[in-house]
Amino acid sequence: MLEKDGEITYIKYKDVNYLKNVFSIISLIILCFFVSMFFSKIESEYVWLNIVLQSYLAKIILITGIIIFLGISIPDILFYSNYDYHINIKTKKIHLINGRRKYKKEIILDFEQIKNIVLFKCVNTGEGRDIYTFKIDIYDNELNAYEIYESKMYVMVKKIALEIEKITKIKMIDRTDIDNYEGFIKRLL
Repeated sequence: MLEKDGEITYIKYKDVNYLKNVFSIISLIILCFFVSMFFSKIESEYVWLNIVLQSYLAKIILITGIIIFLGISIPDILFYSNYDYHINIKTKKIHLINGRRKYKKEIILDFEQIKNIVLFKCVNTGEGRDIYTFKIDIYDNELNAYEIYESKMYVMVKKIALEIEKITKIKMIDRTDIDNYEGFIKRLL
């Protein structure tokens, strides 16, 4: 279930290369440019809406919103979109890495620091029905929580949790019988 490369077992991995990042940013800028260009050409059957759309205040608000959107999206795409969660069997450590370069956040846990692995479900109400997602958390001896995996497929998440339990020899606790189990409150990742 988990990908293995020598003594490293990958739990979750995403490395977006710069070419995709640059393409995403250019697409966002072009989209925002066209939205701002055609904003004033929108016509409505309501006179008051036409007056609002043609006003300078509406254009200023739109351009400010676009600048804020790009200002948040571009750093997120460039620096925070990568993650690498893996287990090093040789050193008996779990590495949790988010981001890249100086914005990278890396947490390394020895197997001795881990208290247990918890499998639980979260319930989100959307479109008039409950949507269940299943998550795997690792709790260390200081009762800090680290979310390492999430999916809507219970069987797959349970297999991954059991595989992590087998590698680390740390007990896995199944709390899927409790909706939105919080466990220990101090969540670090």
